[in-house]
Amino acid sequence: MQLLVFTRPQARFFDLAVLGRSDRVADEPHSDAIEQTLLVSGRPVLLAPAKPAKTLGENVALGWNGSPEAVRALAAALPLLAASRAVTIISVGDAKTSDAAEAVAYLGWHGVSARHRLVPAVSGVGAGQQLLSAAREADADLLVMGGYGRGPWREMFFGGATRELLAASLLPLLLVH
Repeated sequence: MQLLVFTRPQARFFDLAVLGRSDRVADEPHSDAIEQTLLVSGRPVLLAPAKPAKTLGENVALGWNGSPEAVRALAAALPLLAASRAVTIISVGDAKTSDAAEAVAYLGWHGVSARHRLVPAVSGVGAGQQLLSAAREADADLLVMGGYGRGPWREMFFGGATRELLAASLLPLLLVH
């Protein structure tokens, strides 16, 4: 096995960029390395937790809001979803705007059986926290989602699901911008 160290733009020439989460920076409000790799490379980024997971990709949760980032995450994760035992598509908030039924049908066309779970929005609780809670309830060992639909600078000021998950998730995250 060959370990390659790359700069963020060089990540464009790999199928997947894997970044580790260190206990030293887990409490930091954000990581420029994660944000820049995700935004500059145009490639999926797998963020591994500080403590290795026992399994990866057997039970996958897909955060779904119907955004272009979510669609790209779905497409990038398709090989992992096809190899998984279970896939749960999780939407937070309004089902009418998420097109989750179409995502379930799309996966079905690719031989992936998925179920949808709608998590009603809870006032005062961020969408990222609700998504993470639903993924845990689904016993997911990987959470896939589109990242920075609103842009990192807007999430810094106004909050956002990506920033919440980067700060709190102990699950491996597959993010695609």
